[in-house]
Amino acid sequence: MSIGMQKKALTREIQTSKKRQWESLCRDVDTDVWEEGYKIALRRIKDDAKPVLLCRDKTEAVLEELFPQHKALDWNSCLSQIEKSSQQRRNTARNNQASGKIRTKGSARSDEPTPKQGRVP
Repeated sequence: MSIGMQKKALTREIQTSKKRQWESLCRDVDTDVWEEGYKIALRRIKDDAKPVLLCRDKTEAVLEELFPQHKALDWNSCLSQIEKSSQQRRNTARNNQASGKIRTKGSARSDEPTPKQGRVP
């Protein structure tokens, strides 16, 4: 047997062995998620996910961006502002309605035909 044929046979054996091992690992994970298959997969993931170390200034900048510091909200003042603005809107709507600027539902001007009358050509 030549070197090339031996190399090809070895490569084929390695591929079939890897395939068998992968299928075995998949079966293990399917039967018992928390056993060896899980541990192997987690070990692989942990090896790939090494933490990135930043200098102190960059770390502080990132933390400040993610978790900005601000004063605590005074909810009572927020509620009073909301109540004031809603009261102003109600007053404006009443004033507009009283002055005839806004028509209420169902009120039509005298020069406009009502839906029952229809338009005359």
